[in-house]
Amino acid sequence: MSSKTERGSIRWKHPVRDVLVVVVGLFVIGVTYVVLWAYTARPGMSIDYTEEIAELVRSRQPAGVTGGVGTGGGEGAANAWVILKEAIAAYETALASVATTTPGGATNAVEWDLLRDGYQQEVDESPAGDGVSRAAYIVGLDARRGTAEAGIPILAGSPLTGALERLAGTRGGERQGYTAPLFTMLLPELGGSRQMARYLAARMRLAGTTGDSATVLACFEHTMAVARVLAHQACMIDRFAAFAVSTWGMQEIRRYAQGGSMSADDARAALAVMDRQLAWPGLDLPFEGERLMGHDLVQFMHSSGGLIPGRLLTTQYEPFMGGPSSTGPLTPLKNLTGLLAPSRAQTTIALDELYDRMIQHAARTPEERAASGFSMDGYVDSLRGPQPAIKLIVPALGTILEAADAHARDVAGTRARLEALLPEGRRRGAAGGEEP
Repeated sequence: MSSKTERGSIRWKHPVRDVLVVVVGLFVIGVTYVVLWAYTARPGMSIDYTEEIAELVRSRQPAGVTGGVGTGGGEGAANAWVILKEAIAAYETALASVATTTPGGATNAVEWDLLRDGYQQEVDESPAGDGVSRAAYIVGLDARRGTAEAGIPILAGSPLTGALERLAGTRGGERQGYTAPLFTMLLPELGGSRQMARYLAARMRLAGTTGDSATVLACFEHTMAVARVLAHQACMIDRFAAFAVSTWGMQEIRRYAQGGSMSADDARAALAVMDRQLAWPGLDLPFEGERLMGHDLVQFMHSSGGLIPGRLLTTQYEPFMGGPSSTGPLTPLKNLTGLLAPSRAQTTIALDELYDRMIQHAARTPEERAASGFSMDGYVDSLRGPQPAIKLIVPALGTILEAADAHARDVAGTRARLEALLPEGRRRGAAGGEEP
């Protein structure tokens, strides 16, 4: 008897069993497919964002500066980033000389902060036990401070000073040599810049004690020039470093202004330094730079092409969250959990929406931001799906706004203190104006 009807269709003798066989077969095929994907999936690194971030920085340079190079001639025609790296190299060379020519320098790092407030802090926190007497500790502390103090004239007489003078005459600054992926790019210049700024702040403190206004003002300009170059870069950590460097300079110039040795002409000169060197791009620059890094991170964490493109790879994601980075034969099976997470396309859309909102939020005043009720954590929680890649980024976004607000207050307070030394500022004070 034929298994077909007169019309040629298949007659199911055992329909339930046959349907189960088909379902189980499809299930086995599906499991095999996704397991094969888990083992063969590779991150998507098809887009090179290095040129995009370089173009972003280029677009935020001051008028007349193209490709990091000014068109007006003189020092302004040099790329400030190149000169910054020269200054860092000169600093490190001179520092090596300090370590080998000053007492205790061979075994002790040069601690510039001991020439400022760091010395008293260490005295206050000096150990009273653990077999180390307070007196012995203070002797060692004095030797460390002596190393730093002896290093000041060595660095001041080195090529570092000339490099910083040239840096102060530049505008903007464009980092050279971006590497992919962006989120793993090393930024060694930031550490060197911060160390130079500590040296400059220490030199300002010592010069201020002797009323050496010329040195105080020169070091102030050099410090603010370093901060200005960092502020023209597209990484958020660049802006954090710029805030720190400029804050140290402003702390010292305020201290000098309060000490009674600063003249009205000195105050005008310091204000002019702030006008020149605090011409920074807005926070949209680091936000847009971090957006590009976020896109780079998203493509790294998601599969590209192959059997199931655009899905989260748990084996790529876990190491960023401090999880295990095992390489056993079963490790690729972890990627199966990524099928439950939002796709690369969904994550990219959510990422762009977050940065759009943050740029708008940053453009508001602190009072307007507080009244808006916007919360980044609340916004991320409202997103569809867990969005693990985005949660790696969010903590830094709120911190940069807090740092920017604190820096703005620092700038305003420094300007007010300097303006109080001008004749018109003194007249306002005598008339009952608010003391800055």
